[in-house]
Amino acid sequence: MSAPRQPLDIVREGVALEAVNLARLHAPVAPLGVRAVIQDVPPEDAEAAAVRLRSRSAGLVRPELQDPWRSSPTEVCRVADAVHAPRFGALVRDDGTGYSASLDGTLADLSHLADAPGMEMSASGLSFAPPPDLPVVPAAGVFLPWGAGFNYGHFVLDALPSLLALEEADVTGELPPIGPRLRPWQRELIRLLLGRDGAVREIAAPAVRLEQAAYATSMDHFLHAPNALLNRVRERLVARAGASPLRAKRIYLSRRSHAHSMRILLNELELERALAARGFAIVRAERLRPAEQVALAAQARVVVGPTGAGMANALFAEAGALVVDIQPQVFPGAWVGAFGELIGHDWWVYYAPAPAPLAETPWIRRARRGFSFAYRLPLAHFLSFLDERL
Repeated sequence: MSAPRQPLDIVREGVALEAVNLARLHAPVAPLGVRAVIQDVPPEDAEAAAVRLRSRSAGLVRPELQDPWRSSPTEVCRVADAVHAPRFGALVRDDGTGYSASLDGTLADLSHLADAPGMEMSASGLSFAPPPDLPVVPAAGVFLPWGAGFNYGHFVLDALPSLLALEEADVTGELPPIGPRLRPWQRELIRLLLGRDGAVREIAAPAVRLEQAAYATSMDHFLHAPNALLNRVRERLVARAGASPLRAKRIYLSRRSHAHSMRILLNELELERALAARGFAIVRAERLRPAEQVALAAQARVVVGPTGAGMANALFAEAGALVVDIQPQVFPGAWVGAFGELIGHDWWVYYAPAPAPLAETPWIRRARRGFSFAYRLPLAHFLSFLDERL
């Protein structure tokens, strides 16, 4: 007999779960679970954060586009008897209670969850009924949110900190990490972080029932509010990546050959030629193994690139490095600056006019899966801005 279908009720961990000390994470949990701080942060003045962003931006800027960042604490949560869909990160109880951070913080947009096992979308919203005959896993740690399943940046900046949080909370022995079938680059990054292969049990089933589960709130877009946990991820990956054979102190992280780019920089080839003349190595990050990407960025003194997953590699540049983040006017974000402040980068964002008229975009680029818009960098102005800082 099928379980009754319930409206999906997404609860925030800070409201629904009891706050305890770290030792309580190893005790039997209350029906709705417990949470403990693994990494706290000092209080921050939001206006000071906005001033920092305004002072680090150039190009075409509108005040309403500016997105100040702030750090947030990371908590490790423990819950009981939840259905887990590994490919979606989701932890949902039979009564429809879904834990916000495990759902990738999808309180604003639930559309991608409609494909998760047990979910159904209707005019009244998402509802959930646990699939019958689920495999049972007695205890597991969950760390991989939906976006990190396919996006390098989210994997580095959301999933890896969440995996490290479970280790630092000392729960991985009792609740071993699990995930969906991983890609080779994901396995390599996990090996760099934890120092061993096979640290994550890969689950082929679309959904399992977890009798006990642990996860970290950093699963929910940690890139927008990182703390020192991300520094420790960076330190581990840089230490284990080795040295790069390409001795480049200036690198440009290109998106020109990106197969599924949502955002097309129309004059990127001209930009690359101008940067090559200034001593930049033009890097196609997707052609490199993760360890090679980490090692290359770790030795750079200047990192330039259009906003996107590849710019997550700027994380590995050393303190004091110049990081220039090219952003379309209609797609702003401060996430590169957020981790740059933690590390001590000289971070700048350059806003480019966007979108360009559709007629300026070659049809072959518009036909690519995921295309959203194109834009053009004011090349002379940008190069003048960059030359002042080199």
